[in-house]
Order: sequence, then C-alpha cells, then structure tokens
Amino acid sequence: MRRLPLVLLILLWALPAVAGPYQATVDAARDIRTVPRADRKNIRYFWDPEDPATKIGAKNLQDDEVAFQYHLNRTSRRAKFARPHKVSPTLWRVDVSDVGWDRRVLDVAADIDPYFHEQVKKRVRLPVKMMKKGKAKARFTTKVVSGPASWLPRKDIDHLISQTRSQAPILNMRWFFANTARQLNLSNKETGLGYYNLLGIGNRQDYFDLIGLIVNESVKRELNVRAALGPGESKVANNGRQFERNAAITGGEWSTFDTDDPTGTGAPTANLLRGEFKHKAEERYGRLPNGLDVTIACDNKGVLQAKVPDFVGADESKLNISRDRAIHPNLGCLRCHNGEDGLVLRNIGVGGKCSVRLNYEMGTSVWLASPIKRVRDELERLYLGNLSEHLAEDRSRYVRATQLATVTLHTPKGLEVKAAAAIYAGLWNRQVEAGVTLEQAAVELGCTSAEVVKAFKIQATTVRGLDPLLAPFIHKTPRTISRITFEDKYRLAQYYMRGDSFD
Repeated sequence: MRRLPLVLLILLWALPAVAGPYQATVDAARDIRTVPRADRKNIRYFWDPEDPATKIGAKNLQDDEVAFQYHLNRTSRRAKFARPHKVSPTLWRVDVSDVGWDRRVLDVAADIDPYFHEQVKKRVRLPVKMMKKGKAKARFTTKVVSGPASWLPRKDIDHLISQTRSQAPILNMRWFFANTARQLNLSNKETGLGYYNLLGIGNRQDYFDLIGLIVNESVKRELNVRAALGPGESKVANNGRQFERNAAITGGEWSTFDTDDPTGTGAPTANLLRGEFKHKAEERYGRLPNGLDVTIACDNKGVLQAKVPDFVGADESKLNISRDRAIHPNLGCLRCHNGEDGLVLRNIGVGGKCSVRLNYEMGTSVWLASPIKRVRDELERLYLGNLSEHLAEDRSRYVRATQLATVTLHTPKGLEVKAAAAIYAGLWNRQVEAGVTLEQAAVELGCTSAEVVKAFKIQATTVRGLDPLLAPFIHKTPRTISRITFEDKYRLAQYYMRGDSFD
C-alpha cells in the first residue's frame, strides 16, 4: 500500500469521515457496555446498510426488520422466538444463545466477510534452516491473514472483540443473510457459514436429532403414511417421486424420494413398499422446535447435499428472479412452498390424491393387490390413509408459527405465510439480484454518492488508475455492478475513499 500525492490527498481531506461500517462499530462498542458482562460473549451485532433518510430506505428497513427476525427464527434451534434488539435504525443486537447458534460457526465470518474484515499478506518467519558448516539461514514466506478492517475505529473494534471474545463481533446483516439463507455462498461455494452450519446439521441424522424423529419407531407404530406420483404427474419432480410423512417429536416430517431413472426399481408408482423403490435423492421437510419449517437435501445414504440435484427439478417460483434455477434448501424451498400458494406444504397430486389413490378410487386396485393379507393391509394403510388431514394439520401449525415469528413493531399481528415469504425472498433479491447502484455503494462505504464519484475520479488520475470493475460508478449515467464484484472490490473501494492504493 502507498499514499497518493499530497495534492490529491488535500482534495480527499475535504470529504467527511466515513460513517457506514465505521459508525456502526462505534455504536456497537457503545452498546456493548450496556450488556451484563456475563452475557457479552453471546452478543453479535448486525448492521443494515440502508439509508433511513429516504422514503424507500425507511420502507426497506421495515421489511429488513421482519425478514431478519424471520431468518433468525428459521435458523434457530430454540423453541422460544427470538427478537433482535434495535440499537439504532440500522443496527441490531442479537444474543446467539436465543437461537442456539454455535459461536464458532459465526467466527468463520472473520475469514470471508469483506465489510468489517480484510485479508492482508503478511511476511512471516519460518524455522531457521541449517546450512553446511553449521551456518543458519533465515527463511521467510508470505501468508494471508484475516483481521479487523483498517477502515474501522481501532479502539472500538478491539473493545468489541475483547468483550464478545469473537473475531467477528459485527457483520453486515444483508451479507450475513445472503450467506446463511442457503448453504452455498454467492459463488456457489461452501464456506462453513451456511444454512446447515447455523443449524448444526452435518448429516441426515443431525436433522433427525433436531426435530426428534426416529423413523423406525414411527413406522413400528404405524404413524407413517405414503403417496406416489409417476413421471409427468408432479409439478416439481421430473421423474415422479414418492412421499412419506412420519411422526417426529416436533410434529409431522415430510420427505420426498427421487430418482434419475424412473424405470424398473426406480418406478415410483410400481415399487410401493418401504425399501422397494430405489431412490437417489431425498428432500426433507421437518419442523423446528419453534414450529417453523426446516429443510435439507441429501442422498439415499443421508449425506447432505448443498442443493437438490438437477435431475429432480428446478426452482421455477415467481419469487426467484435469478438465472440460478437450482433448488436450495431453505431459500428455494421457501420460495416454492411458502410463496407460491402460502400453504407451506403443497398439495400432492390431483386434489391432494396421489396416483395410487386415484387409481384405487377408479376401481383399479391392482397396485395394492397381493396374495399376502399382511402386505395388502400395509399397502392400504400407507396409501389410502387420510393424507389431506395430515396436510391440513401440519399447515395450520406452520401458519401460526410464521405469524408469531414475524411479529414486529411494524407488523404487530405477524404475517401470513405468503407475505412473509415475499419479504424474505425480497431481501435476497434486493441484496443479490438487483445489483449494486452508486447510491447503494455509497451507503455501504459510509459516504455520499458525490463523495464516491469524487474519490474515484481522483484515483483515475493516478499512475495506477481506477480499477475497471469500479469504473461504472463514475460514468455520466452510473451503471450497476454485481454484488459479487462489489464485495470483491470493497476493500479497494475503501482504500480509494481514504486516499490509499495498493502496491
């Protein structure tokens, strides 16, 4: 890093001090002093990069409040609903013990967060290498290390780190949401800070433990019911699928079983007994202790999948405005199940009746026929049970939980499922899909749009010039850049604002 010429620095000194992450850190450091010392290790702060002075900004902040609180509860292991504490219009305090998060998972953010942390190259000394004749040779290497960003107030961020015992005591709320609303980050990589990680789910058994499901016990007590759809009969699955509902401690658990080859043992409507259908993928829909839905994708051996395999189907929900049509646990499931019809659990087949039941009611009962009475009884119990009653019962509980999870100052009665899904998906779309405008970049950098243009134009006159990926902000008609690009160049933009540049 090197300093710009003195004349250019004088021009930049006319710019006011950076607010944004800087001011959020100051506010958080002041607020942590009001928290009892014994509780401070569980406190984390989340900054919402929105301008409350504008009408649109004020509306976005209200929606963000609902979406963030909803997200906290959708990733909570606790039965009690969490309510974040509002420190300022754009800063939230969360006690992670209220949601049961592992603090070590949140600390992963220190290595990947671009807003309050930076990764720098550091020269480190290696063990001395002994040469011939007993001479020692000093060795060095370059290592990338993470730490608090240099654009933050050092005294305040150090205080937050020491009081919370965390290297990531404060984060950009929207960045955090985008990283934890699904398992993959925006670059489609697993970072260790995803949806599964927050919930402490490492495999299918962890998911079963969270919702209190012992499948064999549910089957033993005949508390399971099943359904099946052939190829072309499902609105989502390409190759047909089988369904099963089991009784967990927290409530009904619904699972789908899918294959990429619906022939032979992969035909979902021909292999009806448990274990006969050779599936390759599972989508599971359970209930958290607080009553909200929790979703996972896994293979037939219980190994978690970051997204549903492409051979199953695609996220064609109207709430999905991206080109990424993969079905992502939580985000994709919410958009499809909650946003389309607000039912949380969608209807199975025609009028809630699967292929097996429809054929049976039409007088075609051959699929349930067997010379063994025990097998006939089991098939009739599984496929002719009152599936609609179970759906209605589970839906009503999800609806009630969603209302309670979205009660805020602006939504005192909570929200219906469809409205909550729209706000939740809306936060994702504004953060990820809409692109970063000059105005939004200025808010996230902690200054005005005019100050960004001024600083960037000054940088363009230097020998090194302005990074071409940030150049759209200084066009006569500023253009947006992608969120991935902005976050990749965020550290450089902060250096431009302060009059620094990289060596």
